[in-house]
Amino acid sequence: MLEGVPLELARTITQRLSIPTIGIGAGRYCDGQVLVCYDLLGMNPDFKPKFVKRYADLHGHITEAAGTFFSEVRSGAFPDDEHSFKSNKNIRLVTSNPVAPSPESAEPAEGAEKVGPIYGVPV
Repeated sequence: MLEGVPLELARTITQRLSIPTIGIGAGRYCDGQVLVCYDLLGMNPDFKPKFVKRYADLHGHITEAAGTFFSEVRSGAFPDDEHSFKSNKNIRLVTSNPVAPSPESAEPAEGAEKVGPIYGVPV
């Protein structure tokens, strides 16, 4: 790993080593390159060292999206019906099922409502 090394020095080191060199701010002559994703995606507008090339400016998009989300949650606009689960069955919370079949029995007791094992949702 060569970090913040002048590219001529990184070239010499890379040529002399029998193992690959990985550069971060060390120029094009290293065998591989590292760039932190937050930096290359432009997620921190206040941090831009010389070796960082920004491929996107996500800080503005992320800030806007998060602000919209917070506003919608506070106003009650989110979640709406489109983003909520619905059921056409009568769902009720069951803490215990006194008419559930015993573990030995594969069939429910006569007249018992078939209830799912986790949430007590009729199945």
